[in-house]
Amino acid sequence: MKLQLYFLILVILISSVYAVNPHNPELTETYGLQINPLNLPYLYTQQEGQFKIHVFNISTGMPVTAGITCYLHLYNASRDYLAEVYTSTVAHQFNYEFLVGKNNFTNSGFYPIIFQCNNSNTGGFYSDFLEVSYNGQPFSEDKSPLIILILLPLIFASILIFGAVFMGDEHHVFKIFTFLLTPMLFFSSMHFALVTIAQLYNLPALQELIGDTIYWTGIITGVIITYFIIYFIYKAFKVAAQDKEENLEY
Repeated sequence: MKLQLYFLILVILISSVYAVNPHNPELTETYGLQINPLNLPYLYTQQEGQFKIHVFNISTGMPVTAGITCYLHLYNASRDYLAEVYTSTVAHQFNYEFLVGKNNFTNSGFYPIIFQCNNSNTGGFYSDFLEVSYNGQPFSEDKSPLIILILLPLIFASILIFGAVFMGDEHHVFKIFTFLLTPMLFFSSMHFALVTIAQLYNLPALQELIGDTIYWTGIITGVIITYFIIYFIYKAFKVAAQDKEENLEY
């Protein structure tokens, strides 16, 4: 059951790291206000968010720096309302700026965000998804090298098992070593996959589970390896003693 659970988690990791972030389509109106965010950031969890927007008159293309109020509306992944920040003045000549506290970004995921600017005559808005992750990197980045690193111990273990199966009985020491090493490689791969999931999605409970699982797995594996080493040494001494007795008889 545990092995099935590990494989299920690995499949979820592979599918999740290739998720595509939805985006807001281009505006097609010929009047009103156009809002352009400046480099919508990728945030760490528990990181303060600083956002800047430029506002233009769609009809004239001229920047709008006065006479409007701009709002930032932030939601969490469950579409629950988190925060509203507003300003009526520009900073650095053209930017309308918003500061959102780090307590609003407690979990990783896609946060819907809306920028809205208006006065009594006209208005406009821009909506998108803000990416918040444990490592501050976008989920949509190519994670192929990461997947290869996760699978590499399993690939190496498969090669070792394949080689051991087709070797003769004279290589029994190598076979024993191979079958002892294979579970360690398997759990190394699973450990890497679980740690990756925990870091990407900020799952402290999973991190604790990983620690406990690796601890007990290490103890059990160490006991098994110690048993085989002691048994191998015992057999080696026993064979040496028998050879010595046979030599004395002659």
